[in-house]
Amino acid sequence: MLNVFRENLRHLKWILLLVVFSFILTIYAVWGGGLARVDNGREGVEAWAAKVDGEVISIQSFQNAARNLEASYRQLLGAQYEQQRAFLRVGQAAIHQLVDEKLLAREAEKAGLSVSEQEVADTIMKDTSLQQNGAFIGRDRYEKLYRSNPVLFENYEDSVKRQVLLNKLRSLLEDSVTLTEDETKEAFRRQNEKATFEVLRIDASKLSVPSASAAMVEAYYKAHVSDYPSGEGRSGRYALFDAKDIASGMDVTESEIRSRYLQDQKTLYTTPEKRRASHILFKVSSDAPQEQVKAAEGKARKALQRVRSGEDFAKVAKEISEDSTASSGGDVGYFTRDQMVREFAEAAWGLGVGQTSDPVRSPFGFHVIRLTDLQAAKEIPLEGARPQILASLKEARAHEEAQRRASDFSARVQSAGGDFQKAAREAGIATKEFTGVHPGEPIGTLGIQAAASSALFALKRADTSPPVPVTSGVAVLQYREPTPSAPLPLEKVRDRVSRDVTLQLRVDATRKIIDAAGGTANLSALAKKLKSELKNTGSIGRNGPAADLGSDASLMEKIFALPVGGISSPLPLPDGSTAIVRMVQKPDPLEGFEAQKGSLRESLLLAKKDRLFRAYLERLRAAHPAEINTVLVAQADKT
Repeated sequence: MLNVFRENLRHLKWILLLVVFSFILTIYAVWGGGLARVDNGREGVEAWAAKVDGEVISIQSFQNAARNLEASYRQLLGAQYEQQRAFLRVGQAAIHQLVDEKLLAREAEKAGLSVSEQEVADTIMKDTSLQQNGAFIGRDRYEKLYRSNPVLFENYEDSVKRQVLLNKLRSLLEDSVTLTEDETKEAFRRQNEKATFEVLRIDASKLSVPSASAAMVEAYYKAHVSDYPSGEGRSGRYALFDAKDIASGMDVTESEIRSRYLQDQKTLYTTPEKRRASHILFKVSSDAPQEQVKAAEGKARKALQRVRSGEDFAKVAKEISEDSTASSGGDVGYFTRDQMVREFAEAAWGLGVGQTSDPVRSPFGFHVIRLTDLQAAKEIPLEGARPQILASLKEARAHEEAQRRASDFSARVQSAGGDFQKAAREAGIATKEFTGVHPGEPIGTLGIQAAASSALFALKRADTSPPVPVTSGVAVLQYREPTPSAPLPLEKVRDRVSRDVTLQLRVDATRKIIDAAGGTANLSALAKKLKSELKNTGSIGRNGPAADLGSDASLMEKIFALPVGGISSPLPLPDGSTAIVRMVQKPDPLEGFEAQKGSLRESLLLAKKDRLFRAYLERLRAAHPAEINTVLVAQADKT
């Protein structure tokens, strides 16, 4: 416990809430965030949430992170939270945040970084949530607040310490980042460069363009084969530790199966009660004026009166409900209690089948709810759950064993001086070769594996990767040599070539029309002959949009490369038409640079530092792939 400041909870409960929320937002802003809803009763999936090089991230840490992120989203989204919850992937965000913190904290320790108690105290004193009238609330008051909830504040102070450490690491990395004058000028030019040009658009209906035939595609490809390079590839070898093969030789005892069943009985093997309801909704926001609230409530009571007088509920809902479910008679389908906002759920669970509620106020407005059906909670017996439990236990152990074997093999390769094949022979492990793999392409029989591809392209020549999780288990890869760039085969790029042929046909057709009309020397005269309008764009930025041209980056690049007075060749447009462009005016793009150089340089430097840090973090993730308890995370995402 820090020997600084704690506060009186009885008088300053609001400060405690602000402290917690302030820290949540800090973590969210700096390290990324999402939200989660994880119940304590769901710890029976595995005894850990994630492992990084064998180091465990506990379920409790995961649950805390998920709940904190969820709380921040609730605060940010307000009444929209329940609608957006399914898309927010809280569990994924929380576990990746914890893994990143684990990796970065370990790197900070390797770099010899540490955090003193005084540094933590100084950081807490600067927390605006613990200030009154611009000054820290004082040691005595903080001490009292701490004593009122020591667990919460110990977690808070630990989190502050961890945050300070990670900020130190980030600063250490980013201190090497520089920005040249030329880089600043180029950024300023791209942001501020403007030009005025004339556009003569030739409609697609005037272009007679045949479809790209197979012969055209093949001929074009042969003539432009250098336009479709593969880029440098990598060749190497890998050893796969197949989890399925390992699992087939594993035994699981009856006591283990029963124990797992008892742990997960109330979560994985129990289906909660579900209810089905229909509703009639009259929308009104939570902060609406009182007259709007009364008007919405009045509509709800009139709807209720019609229903209780014998009118068909679905008919009334279709006529007057303001919800998207009106077309289906207000039917919202089956739902569990925690899938609906609290007010709606409480009303639905207070009804019998066929009963209709009084008007219910929720953050969305006033509901009239009718319960139409219910499904009682169900429990899968042990015998029904046995196959799933057996497979789950075997799979978890097999992945752990695959990770262990892969780690042993990786260490063996290092002991053999990097001789991958020698280490494999000594361990009795079969290896496989791959040749000319590019990012995103399949790696031998492993197939397309994002983590493996990332690890492979992070290696130096002759280096061996750490264990990398793949679909079938865990792999260790070695990068042997680069393969030179070569044209991609036609079958890989046939669609691209076909599009390019079509564009070329449109350009050729445009040239014929222009030549027949006298050429581009006088665009005004050409426009009259073609019965088209020559438009002046006015001053347009490099990112557009420009009249009839849109904002396509490659198109704007070609236009801005024109000198003043220069006329473009025919430019194909996305809608099938083409255009001829003449540059009219292009002012000096560096005008005003000196006045804005300071602020621009600062923002560019921050962005460059951020890119470096994110690239550094990506390399750490590739070098130390985490083993994640996917069942636990999936539960958090679904809840």
